[in-house]
Amino acid sequence: MINKLFRHLRVLLRRQDANSATEYAVMLSLIVLASFGAIVALGQKIVAIFQTFDLAI
Repeated sequence: MINKLFRHLRVLLRRQDANSATEYAVMLSLIVLASFGAIVALGQKIVAIFQTFDLAI
């Protein structure tokens, strides 16, 4: 089963269409990482705002 998967992967990587797919996969992973970083940064700021409101009450 693993050999069949690797064989299929090799054939896919040799095709010209696979190069485009690989580029799109790299771009998608960079977008996901940037989004994740933004969500983490915003999440920490929102928690700080809620803690400020909690202390004020």
